This record gives sequence, C-alpha cells and structure tokens, in this order.
Amino acid sequence: MCLLLFPNRSQTQCGTFHLFKPWCWMSANLMHRLASRMRGQLPFPKPSIASGPNVLAKQFAFVVGFIVIAAVLYDIFINLRHNFVLNLSSSVAPGLYQRVGQPIEVGALVLFAPDAATLSWHRELTGVEGVETFLKPVHQLGPFTICREATALRLNDVALPVSSLDPRFIEDGECADYDAQNVFALSIRIPNSFDSRHYGPVSLDTVDDIYAPAFTWD
Repeated sequence: MCLLLFPNRSQTQCGTFHLFKPWCWMSANLMHRLASRMRGQLPFPKPSIASGPNVLAKQFAFVVGFIVIAAVLYDIFINLRHNFVLNLSSSVAPGLYQRVGQPIEVGALVLFAPDAATLSWHRELTGVEGVETFLKPVHQLGPFTICREATALRLNDVALPVSSLDPRFIEDGECADYDAQNVFALSIRIPNSFDSRHYGPVSLDTVDDIYAPAFTWD
C-alpha cells in the first residue's frame, strides 16, 4: 500500500513499516505491479480465448463429479444406517447386525425402542449415554402370563433364570397377562442380561425389525 502512496520508496523501505516483513514484501510487490499497470507501465494480461472453454469444461466436470460422488456416499450412508445396527452390548455377541425383515419368532433378534424409564435405568446401570434401542432375542411370543415370587419370575408357569436385578414392571406376588401384541425378550448369554425380566415384555409397536448378525467379533 505504501508503494501506491509513495512510489519513490523501495520495497525494502516499505517492508520496514510492518512487523511481518515477508508478508509485507509480498503484498508490496503485488501492489507495485498493480500500480505500474494502472499507470500504463505494464500491460494487463489478456485472457486466452482458446483456453477459456477448456478451463470452464474442467471446472464443470469437477463440480459434477463432486456432486455425483457426494450423492453416492450419502446413499451408502443412508442404506447402512437404515439396514445395519452396531451392537456393543453383551446380551448378544458384539458386532454388526443386518435388517432381514422376517416374521417375529422365538429366537429372532428384535431391535426395539424402550420407554424413557427403561433407558434411564439402563444409563444408571451402565453409565452409557446415547443408547436409544435394544437388540434382544425373543424368548416367548404372546399371549402369555407372568407371575412374580420374590425376585423370581415364572413365564406360563415355567421358572425363568434369576437375575441379580429386581423386576420393576410387576410387584411381588402378582400375575399379569399379556396379549399377542407382546413378546418376552430374554438373553441367557450372560447371567444378568438387561432384558424383559427387568423392564417387562416388549410391545410389538416398539419393534423396528428383525436383525441377523452380519459380522461379530465374539
């Protein structure tokens, strides 16, 4: 800038007015060349007509290619998010599970969204934030009856494995009937799996779909 104001100063003299001398020298050089062109001492560069269309075509191809790649990656991401779920819990083997869309039957893995109270309880037990769905195996299809005796549960008069956690969905000494719109989720992979023994049967209204392991590491 000082070269425009003081054309007789050298670039070195101009550079001494700024703390960052290399940057000032570069900017002063550019401003000096611009000032020379404005005074007619240097010609302005003329655009190349021959190379113009080629440059525009390359830029257009780059933009189109970028949009296509972004769209493909977005489509892959949406498909992965919709059809796959990553399980890190111990109720089933940790790994990647794929949506299969099969009818619900005993032994099938259902992905469902528990209620807020169950999710809060899960956070208290594990300290893990952000869990919104559970992946559990189906142990019994409705209709069925559940009875509680102390900490033990009986499903259709058959004793279930006892967990160290007390059930919260039924009181001691009570029995409850559930219709065909419910399934009982139970995992015997680990002794204290957080399943229907604690928060009760799973309503089919909360079930997302049936999943099968695509890749597990346990």
